[in-house]
Amino acid sequence: KKKKKEVQGGKPITTHTSNLSASLAEAGRYHIVHGTLTCSISTSTAPIGAEYEFFQTSSVGQFLFETGSGITLISKNDSLRLAELGSSAPLKKVAVDTFHLMGDLT
Repeated sequence: KKKKKEVQGGKPITTHTSNLSASLAEAGRYHIVHGTLTCSISTSTAPIGAEYEFFQTSSVGQFLFETGSGITLISKNDSLRLAELGSSAPLKKVAVDTFHLMGDLT
């Protein structure tokens, strides 16, 4: 009898209490963040195609995406912050120095 393959659902979840970066170590995770924190986006060893998901669980502040030197971050209206409590956004590395940011931003 063939054994059924186990299906692993979802991404690992990380709750942050301090700032983070869009690094290889953080790729492929669902990040629960506070509104006073920042995600630094710079050149990293994360492969093209790396994805990060963010969800803000605080009504204080707006989680910020900050780019380092030479990084292009493309988002609607050049928005760089999660809008409010309950806002979410995926971030995707699409080239060596280019990221796309989508979601409930302001």
